[in-house]
Amino acid sequence: MSPGLQELIQNRFSPVPVEDIPRYFRVYTEDGSRLLRSDEEPLNRARLGETFQDQVMAVELLDGSHVVLRARGAPLLGEDGAVQGGFVLFDDITAQRAQVERQNALRDRLVETVNHELRTPLTALLGHAEMLEDLVPQLPGWAATSLDRVLEAGERLSDLVRSVSALVDLEEVGHVHPAEHDLVPLLKRCVDDATAKRPCHGVVVTAPPTLMAMVDERLLARSLNALLVNALQHGPPGAPVHLTARQTNAGIEVTVEDRGAGISRAERERLVMPFERGVEGLTARPGRGLGLAVARSVAEAHGGGLELHDNEPNGLRAVLRLPSPVHRA
Repeated sequence: MSPGLQELIQNRFSPVPVEDIPRYFRVYTEDGSRLLRSDEEPLNRARLGETFQDQVMAVELLDGSHVVLRARGAPLLGEDGAVQGGFVLFDDITAQRAQVERQNALRDRLVETVNHELRTPLTALLGHAEMLEDLVPQLPGWAATSLDRVLEAGERLSDLVRSVSALVDLEEVGHVHPAEHDLVPLLKRCVDDATAKRPCHGVVVTAPPTLMAMVDERLLARSLNALLVNALQHGPPGAPVHLTARQTNAGIEVTVEDRGAGISRAERERLVMPFERGVEGLTARPGRGLGLAVARSVAEAHGGGLELHDNEPNGLRAVLRLPSPVHRA
């Protein structure tokens, strides 16, 4: 054990039997829920011939506090190829982990505020704006145009609140209530909803007559709507979006393809996290991030996933995968 590591964990090293390591070094799992077993100890893993990286653990210090370490290790081999020992390198990531936890706590408070505090005033705003719609024939042209802008912005904000609410709900898998459904009618309803306010775009649907899946229909509709709206918003006017649904050996695959600018590979993983936006999100047009986060969260809550790929010759291809329903005799 290097002097630096001994100083970091406040423990002077002396040889101990392998089975006694947990008694002398209080090393916990990443979430701190339990002590590592002997076979999970990074040095033992290396000594037993395993090569590994990015094992994260929490080490309890003498004063009761903890440091968070990331380890990578490998066995030491003799000339005959036999394992002679092992070595492990540690990185202290305590500060980085604390910063991430602070950011997550701040984001959680923001999400809770958006979810609860904006809903009531937004409902009132939209209600009064819709009442004024009945007076449009009596309004001057500039006022009618302004009212249209208010309604459009209000609907966009309402979509945002619903998306945030969906993400909050999906924090607990218990909010997902799957049942067996035919996805084809659901796909058609989602297309109608997404294109209702975007008459300059069209969606080409390719699907079999029926396509059964075990899903929470309400949440899956949010996911599909998010993918379709993203595709319609970021495709050039007049260019159709393609929606394809099919049965595969692994389950159900729903693909949404647009002809927009696409997303670079470096941005894709970041953009499926909540509240992230692409470079084009700096413009006046809404960014892709929250919708993609909702789509991925819904897919994962169903035991599936969301993949983003380049479309040819340009654009984005989003592939939502769902497990097939299990039939019992």
